[in-house]
Amino acid sequence: MSKNPYPPAALPSLGAGARGDDGASEDAVTFTWDGDQIQARPGEPIAVALWRAGHVTQTRSLKYHRPRGPMCMTGDCPGCLIRVDGVPNVRGCRTPVVDGMDAESQTGWPSAETDVFSIVDRLFERFDHERSFVRPQPVNQVYEAIARRMAGFGTQPTGEVATSPGRHLETDVLVAGGGPAGLAAARAVHQAGREVRLVDEDMHGGSLSYHHEPIEVGDLAAADGPSLAEDLLDEVPDRRRIQGAVVGLYEDEPAAVLAEEPEGLAVHTVDAETTVLAVGGYEGPSIVEGNDTPGVLGARAARILLGRWGLEPGDPVAVLDPDRQGRAFADLATERGLTVHTLDDPEWIEGEERVEAVVGDKRRVDVEAAVIDPGVAPSAELGRQAGVPYTWQDELGGRVPLHRADGRTPVPDVYVAGTCAGLPTVEAALVQGQAAGQRAVGEQPQAIARMIEAEGGLRDEERDAIRSVWNE
Repeated sequence: MSKNPYPPAALPSLGAGARGDDGASEDAVTFTWDGDQIQARPGEPIAVALWRAGHVTQTRSLKYHRPRGPMCMTGDCPGCLIRVDGVPNVRGCRTPVVDGMDAESQTGWPSAETDVFSIVDRLFERFDHERSFVRPQPVNQVYEAIARRMAGFGTQPTGEVATSPGRHLETDVLVAGGGPAGLAAARAVHQAGREVRLVDEDMHGGSLSYHHEPIEVGDLAAADGPSLAEDLLDEVPDRRRIQGAVVGLYEDEPAAVLAEEPEGLAVHTVDAETTVLAVGGYEGPSIVEGNDTPGVLGARAARILLGRWGLEPGDPVAVLDPDRQGRAFADLATERGLTVHTLDDPEWIEGEERVEAVVGDKRRVDVEAAVIDPGVAPSAELGRQAGVPYTWQDELGGRVPLHRADGRTPVPDVYVAGTCAGLPTVEAALVQGQAAGQRAVGEQPQAIARMIEAEGGLRDEERDAIRSVWNE
């Protein structure tokens, strides 16, 4: 058993990551990227450090070897899958930099940024690979060998993957997810004197970590999201937190948790009387030509980059067809001194190796980055594993679990809260998370539906949609 070389990143202070410099400072750490030395701030993710140093292209697409870069900043897209110390398919946006780390691009040759295989995109744009080189057999074998070399994400690991023995844990309430809903639920359970296990991948507070407006909901109040995240985390003892992810919920069996322990990865089993799912959602792409060009970010990802890590994605920056997240980013970017162009009817994004311009609203605008705002779709995997029924709600981003306003689902002892329950705002997530935590320990919170509708910041169509879910 060896020590995990990649400890969790610490919760950033409110001033963490002053704007857009190269990361150099007295306490900077140094790592290598495709042989080049890069300086980074301690604790920041590899993908952020690379972007800060000008390396926006961090991987290539499988088939045509087109340049790709981080897009979601939550570990849900392949735009920053890299090789670290001989271990393939490491999520660069979720892995903190460690001094002396050796990071490499794993698609493209000799590197992702200068990939000779990118010629395939120009030579075989309409190439029918399904029927080509089938005969004669010797040619087919050569072709398959070349195709295998060009495709795929990474090769077998040459470095050691640190592991740690798993444990069996017991608790009153298991809370999956450490965003506003999960933190509020864990706090409610702890305040009731019951035992809680809080599981989250980074313990930064989810959307609280980049929410820079004052928050006041019920008895929860803070100057901004990071402050509230720190306050809520302080109320959950360290020994009750597990850095990792709940990866399995089973009927009459303990939950499976993939944990990032100091010694390495471990699989724990957690036997809980009640489970609260507060696992957030996914930000997908917008339907606009060029949406996968390096330098294109989802609006939530852009808020994480600028609001959590203090890194300007580009200046000037375009915000395309902004909704709630896009407008929040535009406000923050303007406050930080960036030039922001808003296009309500984008047609396409220009650029090959990186975003160069956007076209829409009958104009062309030169920019260094483009922010798209497709919205966030509720995460449904764990709920479905638990047997929770789902219904489709366009206004709430996709499939939403059937539940009551206080988080109760038709499955006994399984609760949902926050974004994964279709609530798109921090305020609504806090209210429902706290109610779900109280319900999970047998308390009877009152008037939760009215409180969510009054303080949750929901639009009329969202309010109508969530009411229909609660009443179904």
